[in-house]
Amino acid sequence: MPTRKPEVPPAADDPAESKRFIDMAREVEVDESPGAFDRAFEKVVKPPKAKGDAPQSPKKS
Repeated sequence: MPTRKPEVPPAADDPAESKRFIDMAREVEVDESPGAFDRAFEKVVKPPKAKGDAPQSPKKS
């Protein structure tokens, strides 16, 4: 049976990379308000339609 290599822990956060990320987010005017994610998510993912709301497919004769 092959021996398992020990798992390498994830690298610590790079402060310089974190600062670049935050600066870029501010530059593109990311909204930091609590409901911003929910509003954006609702625009991307539409709620499922109720059974009666589904469009009817044309019937073939």
